[in-house]
This record gives sequence, C-alpha cells and structure tokens, in this order.
Amino acid sequence: MDLARGVISGELDLAIVTAPPNDPKITAATFARSPLYVALPENHRAARKESLKLQDLNKDVWGLFTAQANPLAHDAIMHLARTEQIIPNEIHEVLSTSDAFYVVIELGGVAFVSKATALNTQINGIVFKPLSDESLWFDTCLVMKAEEKSRVINQFGREFLRKYSPQPQSATQMALGEIA
Repeated sequence: MDLARGVISGELDLAIVTAPPNDPKITAATFARSPLYVALPENHRAARKESLKLQDLNKDVWGLFTAQANPLAHDAIMHLARTEQIIPNEIHEVLSTSDAFYVVIELGGVAFVSKATALNTQINGIVFKPLSDESLWFDTCLVMKAEEKSRVINQFGREFLRKYSPQPQSATQMALGEIA
C-alpha cells in the first residue's frame, strides 16, 4: 500500500504492487496473478502438502496482515474464513514480515505472506506453501498516475507490460500508452 501511496503522492513514477487499491488517481495494469502464501513450522500437520487450502489452517494461531497494512488480503482471508466456518485459535495482526515470522517461530502458528516474501526467504524450521483457494489469489500490477504525462514513463510502462504480461494486453494496459 505504501508503494501505491507513493505513486499517488508523486514520490514515485511507477510501482509494482500486489492488490493495489481501487483509486481513480492511479492506473493499475495487471501483468501477473499470484497466490497468497503461508509460512508455517516445518512440523505443521500440513507442511508436506504441495499447496494448502485455508481449511488446512483451521484452529491454528494466525499471523494476519492488519486491515490497514493490506486491506484486500485481510478482508479476503477473513471473508473466506467466515464463509467456510474456519476458526483460528487466535489472530495476531502483523505489520511486517518480522512480526509474521515471530508468530511462526515463537508461537508455532502460521503467517500469511506474499509470494515474493515466500520465494525470497529462507529460515530454518519454516516452510512456505501457496494457498490454492482462488479467492486468495491477487493481481500484481504496474501502477502509475492515471494522468501521467511523461512519454518516458508511459513508454517504459508499455514495454514492461509487453515483456512481462503473459496474456494479451487489456484495455487498461493499453491505456498506459495512450497518454503522450
């Protein structure tokens, strides 16, 4: 969320953001869709599974993003938990990855983390597994100001999306290059 706010305020020209806010001041062009991951102790009952469902975390201690830190992920997790009647043993709201890892290491719980965190972190005793629940998959987007006037920034955005978008460009992605 800090990166999206940086684009809105003009501190940043572009940012790569997972689950950006819906804000008319920015254009968000999706180039990837990724699952949310869970960090869990290597001795957790579900640690040997290839991927997890939220149901696998029923009655565990959860390290969950605060609603302020990542409202979309927080709300999606809580909505699915209510819908499927999944009840965590307790919830520790976390602001950072170090807070999340504390829940796993010190409390023996599980923590929700981004794919980037999962793929770029190695901690003895912790394994990372993707969640297979489709409602817990999020778009990763290139974000820029909606009224961006810089030709260089627009050209960079178009080239980035051309290179990294696996699917044909959508109308939103094309709009990145429409401003000259």
